[in-house]
Amino acid sequence: MTINLHRTTQTVATFINTNTSGDNTIIAAVTGQTTRCHRLHLTAAGAVNVQVKVGTTVVDTFQFVGAAPLPIVLDFNEEPYYETAVNQALIINLSGAVLVQGQMNTITSG
Repeated sequence: MTINLHRTTQTVATFINTNTSGDNTIIAAVTGQTTRCHRLHLTAAGAVNVQVKVGTTVVDTFQFVGAAPLPIVLDFNEEPYYETAVNQALIINLSGAVLVQGQMNTITSG
């Protein structure tokens, strides 16, 4: 007997590619909706601090150091790493103008 377990809601992949210091909106606020982040992968071209923000609140900070920093990987998890309230954006804030790339997998719902 084979049992297939699957999610009923698929995540949406949003690609991150920014080198702008300060706030960078990754997932815009959606009226009447919340957003849950279930996976995050980030790389940086150099030393930079990256803050993950829900609206204006910092919920996580990653520090990339040196010339070839290791990637940050929060692998898929059924429980979200970050969750917004209704009408809040998911933002990453860069401490400097360093190229940060990656992918965030989210589900937005009411």
